Amino acid sequence: MSRTKQILGVVAVVVGYIAIKGTFATIKATMKADNQSNRPVAAQVASVKKTTLPNVFFDGTGELKLPTGWESLSQGNLPKQVLFRATNPSQNADLLVMRVPKLTKLSEDQLYVMGDGMSEKVAATSHIPNPQIDATKVTKVNGYAAAQFEIKGTPSKRYSLNNQPLQGEVTILLTTVSTKNSVYSIVAAAPSKDYQKHQAAIKQTIQGFSEYGTAAFTK
Repeated sequence: MSRTKQILGVVAVVVGYIAIKGTFATIKATMKADNQSNRPVAAQVASVKKTTLPNVFFDGTGELKLPTGWESLSQGNLPKQVLFRATNPSQNADLLVMRVPKLTKLSEDQLYVMGDGMSEKVAATSHIPNPQIDATKVTKVNGYAAAQFEIKGTPSKRYSLNNQPLQGEVTILLTTVSTKNSVYSIVAAAPSKDYQKHQAAIKQTIQGFSEYGTAAFTK
């Protein structure tokens, strides 16, 4: 029997499907908003204003502490599930934090199953045919239960996250995180050559995630 069936059974698969469906729709809407403008890329990026509090989520419920080199961006016209956006020009990397609708705390094993299915959807949304999807060894993000997947491939259409087009093969790092109150998806993306060079730094950036008022219950 597979690890998935041993752990979760039918009920958890249904829960995972709801989470995947909601987050897939958010990612799709995010990419659609990023691709609406035909202006030069420099003009697009320059038009996105930084938030007043650079590390804090748009709704004030948490934060992602950014190391030197990262810049936070405003929400713009993205869906309300998008809580945080950031970019790192020197690493050619972009990052989004989203809250998964209708879900509360999940175990590490449930997050693994949800993230596994979500990875396929993210690859499809990113127009990556025959993606290479690998689970990492990460099971904690700043003490919170988590699962993490790397999605690698070459998009067949223009792909961007936070208005920065990514050319050639890309690597998308999908991290699902569970707190006492919510489940989050953290999506980071970069050209594969840049991702390999800065992989440790990108993964360490994700460790800066925190939900206010829940750390004592989840760590």
